[in-house]
Amino acid sequence: MSERWSLLLTGPIQSPGDWEEAVRKAGWESVSHPLLQRTTLPMQDEPQERPDWITITSTGALPALIEARDAGAEWCKAPLAVVGERSAQILAAEGLEVALTATGGAAGSLAQTLCSEAAKDSHVLWLRGERARDLGDQLRAGGLHVDERIVYRTIPAPQLTAPLTDVVFFAAPEAVEIWCAEQHEFRPAALAMGWTTLDALQANQEHFSMTLPLASPQPASLTLALEAIATNK
Repeated sequence: MSERWSLLLTGPIQSPGDWEEAVRKAGWESVSHPLLQRTTLPMQDEPQERPDWITITSTGALPALIEARDAGAEWCKAPLAVVGERSAQILAAEGLEVALTATGGAAGSLAQTLCSEAAKDSHVLWLRGERARDLGDQLRAGGLHVDERIVYRTIPAPQLTAPLTDVVFFAAPEAVEIWCAEQHEFRPAALAMGWTTLDALQANQEHFSMTLPLASPQPASLTLALEAIATNK
């Protein structure tokens, strides 16, 4: 282990460079060790009518939307509501206008904003990953009709032996599952990007010396958390 504090970044898949920079801003060494990767899936039962809104909560869903747009699909012309500036930037570069961007970096923020912006009984198409669930439930609870299409899958990345670090950062419950299925020579502190990931860490507490959540799923929150850990050692 180096003299500086070190963090093992197991994710996220989306915009990892922003998170690496957040680690460096805290004065820590960033060690990349991805546990997950994405594979796109062909869209089954493509929508026949244009919805009132299309929602996207991950960059993993963008290829499906762009491919359908390029094929001339009518449903792609609906207003877009997305999580995160990164998705909005990619879509803008592709010539697709985003009507609503949730800056909180979480699906819950998008659900809250869309439920307040969309007309009652609006029809929403959610392009999602295989294991995503929460947004659809939240939108339905807000009085919207939700149609879902699974367009990508998260799978384990090729694995190497994890280097020894002070803290390990997890961005998804699946990453926690992969970590805990392997044998490791150390029992690190663990940071969770979100609450579902924290639940997974706490369910496997024996693998970690302690588990902590970020205040919000943003790189700036990671910087603050690492600064606090170093200060309060």
